[in-house]
Amino acid sequence: MPVFFQHCLFGSPLQVWKIEEEEAFFHSALPTDTPPVLPAHPARRLQSLAGRFLLKELNPDFPFDRWQVDEFGRPFLQNDPMFFSLSHTNSYAAAMLHPTAPVGIDVEQVSERVLRIRKKFLSETEESILQSFGSRFAHLSMTAIYTLAWSAKEAAYKALHQSGIDFINDLPIVLIDAPVDAASNEYTINLGGKGQDLLVRGWVMSTICLAVGVEGRG
Repeated sequence: MPVFFQHCLFGSPLQVWKIEEEEAFFHSALPTDTPPVLPAHPARRLQSLAGRFLLKELNPDFPFDRWQVDEFGRPFLQNDPMFFSLSHTNSYAAAMLHPTAPVGIDVEQVSERVLRIRKKFLSETEESILQSFGSRFAHLSMTAIYTLAWSAKEAAYKALHQSGIDFINDLPIVLIDAPVDAASNEYTINLGGKGQDLLVRGWVMSTICLAVGVEGRG
């Protein structure tokens, strides 16, 4: 399957891949000498391989031999200024790189599950903001809008590289809006609290939502 979506934002190349291949396809493109540890579960392993394949697509010289995992389970590159982020959901994988600034990427399947858990990541004020946004962009379902909000906070959390983040108190949504080019289906999400210095964008594409965050200096 060709790349499902690709973009360059804030100096950060990113791609989304729709996974339709077997493991062998991704293994053939990845280094075999010092590969990062892969999950044991077949579906998770396939998603992880697809994400790492995308890193190599974004940077053919990606230094997999420097791949490390911190105490919170987040991957990083040892002794390298480059930052990267990975995400996957069902049959989609996403990856993002930045040469010097922390980044976060999150891809989510649009699902009504997000409506059931919304109180865990949104305040009443934020829900009002989302409802107002939905009234202006009627082509988007509220399920997609809530999924976009969740994805934006997940991407922000990854970009912050901090532990103990509370999605409601530390990453409140203060504005969700379309950029000047509304036809691109790219949305601006401004966060308060610990997310106020992050640059966050989001997309609603078919049955998935994608969000990325980059530290402000990016």
